[in-house]
Amino acid sequence: IHAEKNAIMRTPAIHFPGPFTMYVTESPCPDCAKYLSGFEAVYFMHQYRIAKGCDMIVAAGVKLFRVTPAGHVIDWKTGHFVES
Repeated sequence: IHAEKNAIMRTPAIHFPGPFTMYVTESPCPDCAKYLSGFEAVYFMHQYRIAKGCDMIVAAGVKLFRVTPAGHVIDWKTGHFVES
């Protein structure tokens, strides 16, 4: 089980008001992407070997961002840097 799915399954949403943002090391795989459709945003550092999960997240209306090692934030959908 991957970290995203594990965290979602083990955390009762009733205790945390939304909207939710998830921060992960690797971009979500297609299986984990299914569990993130209700999130507001997902941030990741490294691209997972299968990019389909990223496409699924964006198609579900979730904002997806890649954080570079230098700390820059890039919008996955547009490829543009996000101003902080």
